[in-house]
Amino acid sequence: MSGNKLLESLKIKECDRFPSRVSGHCNWESIRLIKSHLTPTQIKLFKATCFGHFLDVSDMVLSGQFCHHILLRECHIKNVDNNASSLWYHVGNGLILFSPVEFNLVCGLAFAEYSESTSELFKQTNSRLRRTYFQGSKVKVKMIVDWFRNLGPNNKISDDDVVKLALILLLEMTLVGKDDRTSILYWALELVDDLEAFNKFPWGLFIYARTFNSLSTCLHGRDDKFKIKFNDDKLEENVDGPVRRKGEKYNVYGFLTAFQVWAVEAIPKWVTLGYAIRVNNVAPRILNWQCTGTLSYADILKTLFKFKNITIYRTLGPTDEETRMPYWTGVDKLKHVSPDVDGCVGEDDVEDGFQDDVQDDVDDVAHDDIDGDHPTKTFKKVDVGGQKKGPITLEQVVKRLDDMQAQQNAMQEQQKALQNQMTSMQNSVMDEMRMGFLRLTELICLNKVAEKLNEENTTDFSHDDYIQDYQPSVSHGVKSPGLVVVSETSADVTELTRPPKLTIRVPRDRKRSAVTVSPYIDPTVKRPRKPKLSEFGSDTKVDDEIVRSMQAWISDNKNTW
Repeated sequence: MSGNKLLESLKIKECDRFPSRVSGHCNWESIRLIKSHLTPTQIKLFKATCFGHFLDVSDMVLSGQFCHHILLRECHIKNVDNNASSLWYHVGNGLILFSPVEFNLVCGLAFAEYSESTSELFKQTNSRLRRTYFQGSKVKVKMIVDWFRNLGPNNKISDDDVVKLALILLLEMTLVGKDDRTSILYWALELVDDLEAFNKFPWGLFIYARTFNSLSTCLHGRDDKFKIKFNDDKLEENVDGPVRRKGEKYNVYGFLTAFQVWAVEAIPKWVTLGYAIRVNNVAPRILNWQCTGTLSYADILKTLFKFKNITIYRTLGPTDEETRMPYWTGVDKLKHVSPDVDGCVGEDDVEDGFQDDVQDDVDDVAHDDIDGDHPTKTFKKVDVGGQKKGPITLEQVVKRLDDMQAQQNAMQEQQKALQNQMTSMQNSVMDEMRMGFLRLTELICLNKVAEKLNEENTTDFSHDDYIQDYQPSVSHGVKSPGLVVVSETSADVTELTRPPKLTIRVPRDRKRSAVTVSPYIDPTVKRPRKPKLSEFGSDTKVDDEIVRSMQAWISDNKNTW
């Protein structure tokens, strides 16, 4: 393909390229946890599994800027992207290809068709390991990590269960490349309980689908988002494009380390710069490299990608040793699709690409379950444009996954709205219950007051009768029930037809009771405070005029005093 054709096929034009931070969630902390917490016997069991060779991977420093430069150079090749699950990148004067063949040679994971029972497998959520070690609750990736960090040397957990959970740890943290806040794949936790079935599962197909999906969509629309207005005097040196905002970044999920190792094999100049070192010559190829560091966006551009005549390898071919590997079975039938030298590839030039017998129920293979419920419980099957059941391309699988993710997001929004509505209804009901309780309490209190008033009203509480009741006992310090009666004069009251004026001292515990002191006054109405009555004892000197007035009042039938 000519240079002009290549430039026209770029998804992001050369003038629109931008620097950015790349967050790859392929975390190799899982290998360090496994090596430090598993016993030699458990390590031996782990190496016998399909993931065992990853324990021999050397230190891998993810170069996000190196990967970002390659992602910026993705090309759209006519009639190839629509029929093959591959990614083409324009480097130097040519193209390099990232496809299932390259992915298989790098990571050493099997590609095969899904079995008939796979659709039922993806529905499994309540596994024995989940019930035993996580009490059947939602299991986040971070919970698996914490479980291993708390795994003591003298634990009584069986070796098989430790190895099984170590496989899930490596799968979630490194190979699938999940955020540690997301839920794990519950069906994988069920599958790992049968190690033989776990080892036969086509993990290469599953992990490549997730990686392909992320790599092909992570820069979608970001070139327009990152553009800003700039002046001619604000161009940054050694940056092929306008100056961009600082702090921009995006996430890449999946097995990004496999993508970086493929890029090292396809662009050998990265090795000559000293940021990748060959440490071995075995299969799979991820064991042959040690990535030691990285450069900034501008330095990588200046030292590597600004050259047009650098050596590149368009595709990776297997060696004789690799063709004898068990993981190569199933991929050996795949054929690379190369663009025509003179122009875009025509329909007649496209060979049989990467195809899989993926059932409609197995569309959830690379779904990232945030809430822990499997998508088969939430989403309907996606119709593929009236296609008959049969082989479909991985790109169609990825499209189905995107549709299901959109449906899941919509349902999550509906769930949040419903939850807010339920919360509002609960608050309204609680408010009504509180108001009803207050009204009921008020009625009870008023009822008690009314009962007390009724009890007091049943007794004739006139002043005269009260005095007559206590007349025989008038003396100093004579106690009556709840009252203290003090005589105003001496005990000699035989001349009086009426008892002397008395002062009623209300005990302290009854002093504030309006019903007791004045049973005929509404206790709810605030009344003015009455002055205290004067108290007289037997030794009190009384004015003669007052005594004469009192005697006149007592003897006067008309009460003219």
